[in-house]
Formats: sequence, C-alpha cells, structure tokens
Amino acid sequence: MQTLMLTVEYDGTRYAGWKAAPKKENLDTVLGRIHTALARLLKEDIQLFCAAKTDPGVHARGQILSFQTTSSLLPSALKSSLNQVLPQDIAVLDARQVSERFHAELLPKHCIWELCIKTGPTPDVFRQKYTLFLPDLPDPLRMQEAFSFLKGRHDVRCFSPVKKKKAIMRELYSLRIEHSDDEMQLFLEGSDFLPFMPATLMQLLLDIGTGTLDACCIPSIFAGEHSYSGHAPAHALYLHDIVYISDRKDDFLIVDFTIVSSTFLYMAFWDGVQKSYLQLLNSIVL
Repeated sequence: MQTLMLTVEYDGTRYAGWKAAPKKENLDTVLGRIHTALARLLKEDIQLFCAAKTDPGVHARGQILSFQTTSSLLPSALKSSLNQVLPQDIAVLDARQVSERFHAELLPKHCIWELCIKTGPTPDVFRQKYTLFLPDLPDPLRMQEAFSFLKGRHDVRCFSPVKKKKAIMRELYSLRIEHSDDEMQLFLEGSDFLPFMPATLMQLLLDIGTGTLDACCIPSIFAGEHSYSGHAPAHALYLHDIVYISDRKDDFLIVDFTIVSSTFLYMAFWDGVQKSYLQLLNSIVL
C-alpha cells in the first residue's frame, strides 16, 4: 500500500464544483472525472481526498489530492497516464509518494483564494471568461481597511449558506493585493473555508472597495445584525494554492531508500576499512 499526493489544476467552468451537492450526484464534477480516471488506471476503487472543495464554476491552480493504492505504479508514470485520459480542462501538475500520515483534507493548512479583475473601455473577448471586468478598479486601501475587520478568528456562518446552530470558527490571515493600471488580483488566505465563503468574502471586499458598502458594516454582519449574501462570479475565482503547516507537503515525502541504502553501505565499507587498518597497525606494533 502506498499513499500518493497529486497537485492538479482545472478549469471549473463546466463542473458542478469539486463534489456534487447531496441529491445531485449525477452532475459532472471534478472529483468524478479524476476518480474515474484513477480507477481505470489503477484497476481499483480508491477514496480520493482534496485540500479544499471548490464551488460550481470555480477554478483551481494548485489543488492538492491524496489517496492510498495497492498499485506499484510509479508516481511519474501515473502523472503521465492521467494527463492522457483526463479531459483537457483538468491537468496533473505533480505526483509523488508521501508518508501514510499525509491526508490532503485533514492536515492543518492555509488555503489561498484568488480573484482576477480587469478594467478597460472594452471587455477582452478572450479573458472575460476567466476574469471579472469592472468599469474601474476597486480601491486597495478601502479593501485593506475592510480586511482589518475580517482578520482573525471568527464565527463565519454569516458568510456561507451552511445551516448550523453552533458557531463555526475559522481564521483569516491575510489579504494581498497586486495591481497595475488596468488589472488587479486579490489573494485571500485563511484556514478551511465553508461552501461559497470565498466568493462571498471577495464580493464583500469588492463592494467596499468600490464604495457600495462601508467597512464599518462588517462587525454588524458578524454580530448578526445585518446579513450579506453577495457572491463574486465563479468564473473569476481560483483556488490559488494550499500551504500545509510546518512546511508542509515536503515534511511527508518518502525518503529515497536507494540513496539511503547506498550511503549506509558506503559508510559501512569505510568503517570496515578503518577497523582492518587498525588491526594491521596493532599486529605490527605487537
């Protein structure tokens, strides 16, 4: 049995998210496509875990998956084979064997979500499928002010349609904004996000950045005094990266035992030479 980790990217346009909602299992999903491809190649039914579930229409640049298999197929060979059988809107960027302790979903991690924005007199015919076009770019200072209210650990049920009576605590760590004269990318980093939470938070930042709302409304949303249900469009939203805590993915890599064994053999050889040399010296002295 070996545990494998995959890094994948996908265009989420035609998919009903990573996984279909209950009672909608017949919908086309990213999970369904990758699971079918793996079952075909490995000749077994595997249980596939992902780092962060993307919502319908949302893309991923660096989704992390993990699963266990009895197959002895090398990760490099699996990567190549998967990219031959998967649809063109899903690609495996990396495949590697990891420790059996590695679990893409359960290990502590930071999720980084990205929103791509562009402005200009005329929408870009080709890029508008993956970018949000606005008349003007939102104000970065206003959005950073808004994030000062969002940063930290909060009950985030107000930013997701998930219905729970008990508080659901999540932590938001940072908002990074990169922009030029006519383009902007927002990078929002936090712990596990609830369904539709990335899109809701991104739209809230946009509404404040464009002056539609004031940042002072955020405490009242957390307190339940006001509700907010805006959503940034899925076609411009990406799961940008996953960062596992304590440096994370590499901590769980399998050591190349061939190299280790060779090293030990080399050390044992010289240890034997040194002992033989000492025995020879002792015999001469005696």
